Parts: sequence; structure tokens; C-alpha cells
Amino acid sequence: RAGGTVYNKTLASPQTDPSVGAWAVGLREDGDVLAAGAVRSAQVGLNAQVIRLSATTGTVLWSKQVGTQTADEVARALAVQPGGAVVLAGWKKVGAGQRKPWAARLTAAGTFVWEATPWTGDGEIVDAHLMTSGATALLGQSGITGRLVSLKPDGKQGGLSVTLKRITGWTPWAFAAAPDNGWLVVGETTEAKSPRPMWAQIDAKGMTRWTRVGKVRGAARSVTTHGKGWLVGGETNPSGGNDDAWLTAVDGHGNRQWQRSLDGGAADSVRGLAGSADGDV
Repeated sequence: RAGGTVYNKTLASPQTDPSVGAWAVGLREDGDVLAAGAVRSAQVGLNAQVIRLSATTGTVLWSKQVGTQTADEVARALAVQPGGAVVLAGWKKVGAGQRKPWAARLTAAGTFVWEATPWTGDGEIVDAHLMTSGATALLGQSGITGRLVSLKPDGKQGGLSVTLKRITGWTPWAFAAAPDNGWLVVGETTEAKSPRPMWAQIDAKGMTRWTRVGKVRGAARSVTTHGKGWLVGGETNPSGGNDDAWLTAVDGHGNRQWQRSLDGGAADSVRGLAGSADGDV
């Protein structure tokens, strides 16, 4: 709470491959940390990886790789259920083929359960949520459109399957739950010939309720629920210089309540958000 560093861990030697590293992090109910990403080896190429770290010391409790020798798998998103079950999501590529959306589920102990291809065609997953029912909601990108889909607890397709193409050039980056069981999806659009921050509410049936687009150049990269609305963060670049980070509070109708610039003097962006019980972020 005081902002002090509890531990700082380097889990591998430096890599030149931009796909290698930790891309997502999550917390278990017991406080242990889960980090997900990808690791490369001469034997199997790229494999998705998830590591469990002790809440107090950062000691690696277990490390699991998910993948095959005939394909590359990279986890770009991580979701943790209250009981500790984990879903990894990102992309899979076989040989010289295109990236395909990919997801895998592990038990709380790290045992492999299933892997799935959430939709046919190319693309990748950028964010994931595990629901109390055991179903998984996934947000992804496919070409210039976004995809919002759900998988049943057994990994089979079912329920939500939405193509986010209401606005041309829609690139989603993150999503968070809405009070009525729908979702707020945030990202950017190039409809106005330059990237603009954008957020849209999708109801539980996959219908777009409303869409809001920012007036200045930039992108919305992260979102978390906040009271009856959300906090949205990203970067903006109205003058063509360095990107400036920003944070805004959005009500249940998508309207801004307040906005803060978080300019650190260099290129800044808000890529992740989490709220505390006392309202801080």
C-alpha cells in the first residue's frame, strides 16, 4: 500500500525475439502471482508459458509450457478464476502460415485441460476474462476488425460471437465487464484517417449499445470497472510529438466524467489498469 517494492524477479536471460517475455499478469485469491507469455527453445521453438510466483518472496512455485514442436504458441492474455484455474490466450502459428487465435486452459495446479481455436481464419487474442460459470470471454483482432467470443467451460465454442465492425478500422485492445453482464470494449479506430481512442458497450447478446470516439489522435489501451462505470487509459498525440498517457472516468452511458494527463516528459501510455478497494487506481 505504501508503494514499496516487495520483490523484483528476472526469470530468464535477455532475448532478442520480440515475442519472448511476459505479456500478462494475474493474481490468485491466495495472493500468488501468475505471469504468462512465451519462451523459445531450440527443441520446440516458441511455446506459451505460465509461471506461478509466491506472493511474499517471488519464488517460482511452478512453471508450465503449453505448445507443440510443430507450431509456435504465444500467450498475450491471462485470466484467473477465483478457484485458481487459468486460461492463456494469444496466437498460434504453424510453419510459415498466418497467426491463428488460440486459447488453452490449465487447472489451479498448472495441469493442461484443453486448447481451442476460438474462430476460423487469422487473428490473435489480446484480452481474456474467466466468468464464474467457467466460460471464457475472449477479445481479439482479425484483420481490421475486432472479435468478441466466448468458449464453454470445456473449451468448445458457444454463446457470444461478435464481429466488431460497426466502425471501419476498429482495433480492440482490452475489455471489462459491464454492470448488466455485457462488456465495454476499448481500442482505436482509423475511421477519421488517424487513430482515435474508442470505446463501445456490447450487451450480453453481442449487440452494440453505443460507441464513443475521441476527438484527438491516440488510442485507448486499457480498461477496468469503476463504480457504475469504467476507467479507461491509453495515449494521445495531438501535436505529433511524444505520446502522452491519459486516464479518464466513463459513466454507464460512455460519457467522460473526468480526464487526467499523465505526461512523464517522454513517450507514455497506460497499458494496464487496476483499482483498489479504497477507490485508488
